[in-house]
Amino acid sequence: MPVLATIAAAIDPGALADYAGIRGQLLAKGHARTSGASMIAGYLGRSDKVDRALCIFARAYADQTERDGPPHTPGSQGTTPRALPN
Repeated sequence: MPVLATIAAAIDPGALADYAGIRGQLLAKGHARTSGASMIAGYLGRSDKVDRALCIFARAYADQTERDGPPHTPGSQGTTPRALPN
């Protein structure tokens, strides 16, 4: 069984969402160390508009993935990503 499927089957949905958030932050931090990170940050500014747009995109992408077919890993049925507060 793939590692993520094992983790998903072993923890509750809230903890899984937290785990995914931490993993995403670590991935983002790794990418932020590229040479263009400061230029991108300067272009995006301090607003949360990009963060919100990326969250909307991610939710739409997840919804489309669910419509496309059945889940491919055990434990992924019935889980819903938590929405950002308004």
